[in-house]
Amino acid sequence: RAAVVLCDVEGLSYDEIGATLGVKLGTVRSRIHRGRQALRASLERRRKHVPEDV
Repeated sequence: RAAVVLCDVEGLSYDEIGATLGVKLGTVRSRIHRGRQALRASLERRRKHVPEDV
């Protein structure tokens, strides 16, 4: 979650995120990819429960 927030909300670069979290660039990329996948899945589940007229 932290990597996605730092990237998409705070606007940090992948290198800056790596330095902030103390992880390598590849780890940052993996965490952002997995985090976005999880967010997408969560939003899809929620969307299924919202009436279409809203």
